[in-house]
Amino acid sequence: MLPLGCVVGGLLNHLIHVLSWQPKFLSPFKTPLVGTQRHWLDCIPVVGWIHAAFRAKNITPYLRPLCVELITAALFAGFYWWEVEKQMVTGLRLEETPANLSLFTSLSDALGPMCWVHLALICLMTVATWIDVDEKLIPDGITVPGTLLGLITAAWLPWSRLPGWRLPQNSQLEFLHSLSPSSWPRSLSLGSTKGMALALGCYWLWCLGLLDRRWIGRRGIGKGITYFFARLTRRFSTYWIAALAVLGTIALVAARSLLDFPQEVALMSSLFGMAFGGGMIWGVRIVARWALGREAMGFGDVTLMAMIGSFLGWQTPPMILFFGSMLALVMAISHWLATGEQEIYFGPFLCLGALATIFFWNSVWDYCRLSFEIWWLVPAMMGFGLFLMPALLLAIRFVKLKVAGQ
Repeated sequence: MLPLGCVVGGLLNHLIHVLSWQPKFLSPFKTPLVGTQRHWLDCIPVVGWIHAAFRAKNITPYLRPLCVELITAALFAGFYWWEVEKQMVTGLRLEETPANLSLFTSLSDALGPMCWVHLALICLMTVATWIDVDEKLIPDGITVPGTLLGLITAAWLPWSRLPGWRLPQNSQLEFLHSLSPSSWPRSLSLGSTKGMALALGCYWLWCLGLLDRRWIGRRGIGKGITYFFARLTRRFSTYWIAALAVLGTIALVAARSLLDFPQEVALMSSLFGMAFGGGMIWGVRIVARWALGREAMGFGDVTLMAMIGSFLGWQTPPMILFFGSMLALVMAISHWLATGEQEIYFGPFLCLGALATIFFWNSVWDYCRLSFEIWWLVPAMMGFGLFLMPALLLAIRFVKLKVAGQ
């Protein structure tokens, strides 16, 4: 897995170069690393950067891409060892057997797809993280294809989802779905009117979030509506988003007859995760902007969490936000005390929170599982948290103003 991780890390460096708003000059796939002549060693992962550093007699420009490839290799080897060989992500301690056994499969059929899908998510988050670090934005060019990949892998490999239940004899595994740890009702399948309406609603909400929704109301509501639709019709992105919505709708309607029951459940769970993850960060963004009086979080964080939710399900975004917020809080305070700057990028901390959630899923789900038996409890708690957030942000803003005044 280490050599494969190095090769994939080289491809990720290339994607970081291509998808950045301001592409970097440093890319072995585009231009020579040193001088005007490309050396054949430049295209070899890890070795190329070390060789270029010796040729240039300066390691600084080549240090980060070298680290990207080494870290990717370590993550590939570490996650494969943790999930497939040690099976640590599946060691769920349960006291009873669920009534619905139609969503179970053997461990050998689940562990491989689960690990590869998680590694694909890690690759997507790696690209989003480094672009966010460089430019404080996360391009749709990584999150939109990533979200679609999450939906496709759910429908194609349903047991690649996180485990939600393991039988006491440790031989079979049920994947995490939107009603875990309860059984999935047939009334929510794509074949039902209710299930199809929910699926289309989640997908259309995601497409709506991708549109340019800026509002200019200085000249009244009528002019604001005119400007809004004029801007939409003039942007090329509006048309490909509309095409994406139409094609996705056709695919979901066709899935009613093409997918079997586990595939339908996994796809519905992926759609719920996409909508809940993106909607949760969207709500946090709105509340934070109102409380602080300025932009506190970019919309790229919304699409990033929608992508992560499509891979991991709707139960994980609250855990990811908790882990990511704790890490971001420590970094923000340290950064503020050291430099006096208040702005940090939040996307990388969401990615670190997702990594922590996957890695410690055994303990996290075992601890939180009972909270999800009442399906509305967690959304209600998230809503209550959004209600309290303005008071917390206003208090932080007051403290900063007092400290600055002193």
